[in-house]
Amino acid sequence: MRKALIAIGVVAAIVVVVALLAGGGSGGSGYVVRGIFDSGGFMVKGEEVRVAGATVGEIEAVGVTMPGEIDSYKNGKPQAVPGVKEMVSLRIDRDVLDFFQEDGPGWQERINAALRKAAGK
Repeated sequence: MRKALIAIGVVAAIVVVVALLAGGGSGGSGYVVRGIFDSGGFMVKGEEVRVAGATVGEIEAVGVTMPGEIDSYKNGKPQAVPGVKEMVSLRIDRDVLDFFQEDGPGWQERINAALRKAAGK
């Protein structure tokens, strides 16, 4: 009786292992992993993904996040790529805008520097 239970256990373990290996392909029933890389230029859609020499799936899609774009959410709030400037729309009095534009190109950076100084940063 004991040998029969051990044999049934071994067969059940083999069935579980085979089922797990068969379900790990690119079918719709496996896990989907989203990775964010600093440099993803090496990734190609459809290319196999290998971990420790074993093929674990394939690249389904490759996207590029530009600086300032939302790349994730934390506590329900969008998180932009850090260390970049945000694009905003401000209403500034004409005379103030003229002052910053007097010296030509770079006036946006001059406004940013003035706002940074006013904010104590």
